[in-house]
Amino acid sequence: MNNKTHILAACIANYIVPVMIIAGCYYSIVQAVFKHEEELRAQAKKMNVASLRSNNDQQQVSAEIRIAKVSIMNVSLWLTAWTPFAVICMMGTWGDVSKITPWISALPVLLAKTSCVYNPLIYALSHPKYREVFINLNSLSTFHVTLIDTFHYECSA
Repeated sequence: MNNKTHILAACIANYIVPVMIIAGCYYSIVQAVFKHEEELRAQAKKMNVASLRSNNDQQQVSAEIRIAKVSIMNVSLWLTAWTPFAVICMMGTWGDVSKITPWISALPVLLAKTSCVYNPLIYALSHPKYREVFINLNSLSTFHVTLIDTFHYECSA
């Protein structure tokens, strides 16, 4: 297998196929949600009520929307991280190589390597209890630094 075939196969297997799977899955999820909402509206209309949702259901919908936002953010960041890398690989294989400077070729690689950090950060920062602990830890850290600075100042005086 030559280099061009290898890069094309890697791009298809590691970028295009996952993007197609992600798009197909999210399309199916959105279609199912729309269908379910339509069924709920039809049932509420038959029962002559404004909505079939209780207060707990509204909170669950709010949590589902938060989860959907986190998922969209993760997919967007994944695409942002890996699309430049795929483009540079394709340009380097079939395009004008003179347009690819060392800086232009290094940037997508660094961006792609940071993609493994996005997912845990997004999930951690979107969780309310984690944010609360992080804020408390940050305030303790600030207090600790202030305490050390004060102690250091008093010892040197």
